[in-house]
Amino acid sequence: MNTACNHFISASSYISRWIAAQPSVGEESITDWLLYTLSSNIAPLKYKKFTKHQEARTTGADWEWWIVGASQSIRLRIQAKKLKPKGDNYPSLAYSNAHGLQIEKLLSDASRMNALAFYAFYSEPLSSSFLCGGNPSTRTANPAVLLAAAKTLETHFVKPARKYVSTSDIASKCNPYECLVCCPRSMAPRNDAIRGIYGHIRHYYSEMFEPEENSNSSALIGLHDRLPLFVRSLLESKGEDIPDWWESEFSHQLPKVDSIMVWDLRENDL
Repeated sequence: MNTACNHFISASSYISRWIAAQPSVGEESITDWLLYTLSSNIAPLKYKKFTKHQEARTTGADWEWWIVGASQSIRLRIQAKKLKPKGDNYPSLAYSNAHGLQIEKLLSDASRMNALAFYAFYSEPLSSSFLCGGNPSTRTANPAVLLAAAKTLETHFVKPARKYVSTSDIASKCNPYECLVCCPRSMAPRNDAIRGIYGHIRHYYSEMFEPEENSNSSALIGLHDRLPLFVRSLLESKGEDIPDWWESEFSHQLPKVDSIMVWDLRENDL
């Protein structure tokens, strides 16, 4: 099992224990800890939290994740939510404020920026059926961080008539987040990390690639041939020394995102 996979699994295990011991812990605290911990332990992974993006809490995604390859890169927009193990999760999925439904805003922003829209769910230890069926040798036994396509959640739980949404209902539309790191080797030839990860996403989250009525094919959504300057600048930073000027220079390009994470796989270290 590769080193990055181990760190993703370890972080998930810690979060499951954290939520079990402190059920009131907030999504923001978990997200900050998760991204900081991963970036501290995985050298090719850089993380930057914005200090002035208060509006992102109500209108945008919690973080943007760039997975960078030698010739193509994958862009993801991710909204974090805590699951209610013994309660109704519908209000969280259908959360709305003065700006409208949060899930619609996430999907709209992701479409405009050519990104893949996901929800990351945090939970205390649970044992459920996932999209992949699970493989205990490559993931946490009771994973605490789950990824679901926002479009799938909207289609199955938000657009239909109001109904009770259990943790198991949501888990059935998810994979443990570490599967994105631990499993894609089978989806691509050797030393082609981006093709493997993108193949994994298309295989398990296929619903997000179905084009909307009267729209063009979305077969390549989320894939980018060129990197924006704010990503290239993070890649060039050494260790944890992201320059102080980075946020003032580039934060306006990500006005609806609270944090950014960049994972450098140009050397195919998957």
